[in-house]
Amino acid sequence: TGASYSQNRFNMINEQGYFNLGFDADGRGTGGLNIKAGGNVGIGTTTPAVKLDVYGQIRPTNPTKPTCTAAIRGAIQYDVSDDHFYGCRVSGWVQLDN
Repeated sequence: TGASYSQNRFNMINEQGYFNLGFDADGRGTGGLNIKAGGNVGIGTTTPAVKLDVYGQIRPTNPTKPTCTAAIRGAIQYDVSDDHFYGCRVSGWVQLDN
């Protein structure tokens, strides 16, 4: 059990030998931000079950849609100018809602 810092990395081992880094601003243990050993990230939850587990709403907005490239393929964006959600596919941005 303990924590250390080396080579631009913060290491933390608990009693079970697992990494768990959590930031909990309100001190209630309700989640804040948690990064688990397997790479799962939880926001608002202390037990993220998938790579990004968010308890609450998310807001994927950006003033302009970037060029849809292979680097961001699969990204989701909400366009405030036309009130629609878009997804980045091989063919470019496609509207996801009606």
